[in-house]
Amino acid sequence: MIYSPAVYQLEVFGEALAMGLALGILIDGYRVLRGLVAPPVKVTHLVDFIFWCVITAVFVTVLMTRFWGELYAYSYLGLALGYLLYFYLLGDHFVFFWSKLFGIIFRAVNLIFNPALKVVAYLVQKISIILRQVAGFILNLKNTS
Repeated sequence: MIYSPAVYQLEVFGEALAMGLALGILIDGYRVLRGLVAPPVKVTHLVDFIFWCVITAVFVTVLMTRFWGELYAYSYLGLALGYLLYFYLLGDHFVFFWSKLFGIIFRAVNLIFNPALKVVAYLVQKISIILRQVAGFILNLKNTS
């Protein structure tokens, strides 16, 4: 089989297109998760910065290792086109998917941890009552001696 440069370029373009789609999926997943958690503004800026640093590092590493450092305009074009295709054709469906998935995960975590937190709160309350009684007893002993 003859492997021509045109076939290689088409393959690189297709992989970059797929990476653009993956980028869109990750960005929407992050946006939905951030919307559900709703952190404070200062935390949002920090987490956004960390997210973009990680995404950039991963994608640049994949591009550099997969394509042996040969990045051409069609690589970037494929990446951008993949993201745009995702944004205009698939974005709404994946936002719905991420919303449902994270909603199920949050409900499951809440179902598991809410009773556990109530038990812990009850135990902390009872332990604090016991500690106050012990402290009061010790103070009474000191005052009477």
